[in-house]
Amino acid sequence: MHTHRPGLVLLLLSLLVAGCPSAEPTVCPDDDDATVDRDDDDSGDDDSGDDDDSAVGNRPPGFASVQIDSPGSVTPDDPFTCLLVEAAVDPDGDRVTYFFEWLVDDVLQPDITAQQITPGLTTDGENWKCRVTPTDGLLDGPASIVEVDIGEGGTNEPPSAPVVEVQPAEPGPDDALACIIVSPSIDPEGELLNYGFRWNQNGSPALDNQGEVNPSLTSPGEVWECVVTPDDGYQFGPPGSDSVTIGN
Repeated sequence: MHTHRPGLVLLLLSLLVAGCPSAEPTVCPDDDDATVDRDDDDSGDDDSGDDDDSAVGNRPPGFASVQIDSPGSVTPDDPFTCLLVEAAVDPDGDRVTYFFEWLVDDVLQPDITAQQITPGLTTDGENWKCRVTPTDGLLDGPASIVEVDIGEGGTNEPPSAPVVEVQPAEPGPDDALACIIVSPSIDPEGELLNYGFRWNQNGSPALDNQGEVNPSLTSPGEVWECVVTPDDGYQFGPPGSDSVTIGN
């Protein structure tokens, strides 16, 4: 099933770390506005590092915590921002700066350097990833990646309920139960649908994400219900269900 839908992209507007509004690699959460460039060599020395004592024993910074600020399902008409929620910690106490990069469908976009993506840059169906890499000027720390899918423009409508049947209709204790989608759900936007399966035994959850029940799990007199829920990747639709009673 899809995992992208309203609520999974957390709303973290209030958690943007102060001092980090810049689209360029920036220092956070210090007050400095200093930026770094991967091609710059601040030391003025050659790349051998033989004369740079500061590199001896240097350790890279750790992870930074990042998040996409979004009102839920992002459409091509919505802006969204890559937020630095929690600064990386450098074990040596060095000043940490950050590189913000964007990937669209896993392809790096070198010309997009802003933390905020404005309407007009995105297209329906794209996947956008924000990659944030901390550095202490000598070593890069591990990159943090957060992503968002661009959904259908306008308001998304959930799919309809499917029609399902449990077969056989009059099972015995030696019969396996199968949950069959007789009539699929209809999505108003024509989006690809996935279905989640749940089996209830006498009204209590018993199995998830399985289309069949092995006869070893059933007993005479039990009521087994199959519940099928459609998912268009943004919203769940109403479920369809059917039930049978196990005979003697």
